[in-house]
Amino acid sequence: VSRSGGHDAPVAASAPALPSQPAPPIAPVAEAPSRIALTSEPAGAEVWIGHEATPRGRTPLTIDVPAGSSARAVVKSEGHEPVTLVLDAKDGKRHVVLPTAAAPPPAAVPSPARPAAAPPVRKHHAKGGGFKAIED
Repeated sequence: VSRSGGHDAPVAASAPALPSQPAPPIAPVAEAPSRIALTSEPAGAEVWIGHEATPRGRTPLTIDVPAGSSARAVVKSEGHEPVTLVLDAKDGKRHVVLPTAAAPPPAAVPSPARPAAAPPVRKHHAKGGGFKAIED
């Protein structure tokens, strides 16, 4: 019999001891993408990255490339040959000069037809009474 009126005071149960577990590994901090400033001559050229369906933009343009990787780019401008380059994350800046497109060869213009050689002129000679071909 207890002195508190017959009821025992509740006893707090202690939590069972958990086995020691290693701390979860710390995830590596993702590196920020590298920014590449791309310029061209002429300025305003379209920049196509990889197999994207539309151009990424026009130069001058800053492109983010995941750290430690690279991206294939094609730079195009009307009247110039396209240039393909690999943008590496460590590049920082790239400048590309687009060569002028080769002019298409001129259409073959037929030379004026030479007149056919004139047939020999036939003159009549009084002696002998026949015709003889004589070239002038």
